[in-house]
Amino acid sequence: MSRYPYVSFVTYGRNDGYTASYNRRVERATQCLARQLELARLNAEIIFCEWNPPAERPLLVEELQIPKTSEHVSIRAYVVGPEHHQRLAGSVEKNIHGGEAANVGIRRARGRFTTVKASDTFFSNDVIAMIAQKNLDLDTMYRIDRHDVSITNDDIWDLGDDALLAELASMPSSSHALIRQKPYWELLPLHTNACGDFTLMTTAHWHIIRGHALDPTVLALDLDSLAMHAAAANGVLIRFESGS
Repeated sequence: MSRYPYVSFVTYGRNDGYTASYNRRVERATQCLARQLELARLNAEIIFCEWNPPAERPLLVEELQIPKTSEHVSIRAYVVGPEHHQRLAGSVEKNIHGGEAANVGIRRARGRFTTVKASDTFFSNDVIAMIAQKNLDLDTMYRIDRHDVSITNDDIWDLGDDALLAELASMPSSSHALIRQKPYWELLPLHTNACGDFTLMTTAHWHIIRGHALDPTVLALDLDSLAMHAAAANGVLIRFESGS
């Protein structure tokens, strides 16, 4: 396993019963990603930030059945205690700050490239194959749309990795369309809608823009969009890839 992986995947969560089957979805998403990276022989790391864990429950990372050792993939976890969350406005009403949780991983990423992802999203094999070619441009942010599917039968999570990915890919899905901003705002016409699930660029560029902007409230509104605009303002080319 390389000390300096080619790519870092940063994600976050907490064991609070966020939605039905959340823990199982996170577990399967992590298992699938680790296996895809291993099969592609891509030196990579998955960084999980457990933000503000509830005292009455075990840590989510301790409950997940995920690979402990791998030839090409490492999985690291960082726990951020409640004292850091409580300083935010609205900390009682909402128990996680996605932007700050992602920043914990971005700051510690060792990969040449880094992307943030939701903890329960899956990547197609085509996306992993694209990264595994190791010809990503150093001054480009790679942007891929998220496709949402509706799961009505939790038995799907018991499928093997290949069968699960194939089943998810076969389901009707909805993507997030480009939102055209009014000229009044004088913004670049970037496709920022739900961009936070795949905005891959060099870790150095993430550091230049200082990760996600600080929001002193728990709302964390449009921080992924702001990161894309910040990267573009610093000369990074935004490239949209068709994939999921």
